Amino acid sequence: MHDSSTVSECINKGAVQSLYQSGGVVGMTSLNSKVLNSYNVGSVTAIDAYNSGAAQCGGITGITARSGNSVEGCYSVGPLNAITNATGGVVRIIRMV
Repeated sequence: MHDSSTVSECINKGAVQSLYQSGGVVGMTSLNSKVLNSYNVGSVTAIDAYNSGAAQCGGITGITARSGNSVEGCYSVGPLNAITNATGGVVRIIRMV
């Protein structure tokens, strides 16, 4: 997501797979972004294609980067898989930079 973006009332029922940052609704948020009232029931997989040991996987978002972000009214019940076991039920990493 770009700075100051909002994703609202989204539903993912399919399988999501990415090379690095993977989320059921959003892969990564940026400055002042919001994910609201969304849910995931599909599987989410992050493959460490770069062999960095840092594949991130979250049920709603893989990484919430920078400040001013929020994830509200969201849930995930789908299975999470990451080569590095770096998973989070709703959000994997929150970075305040």
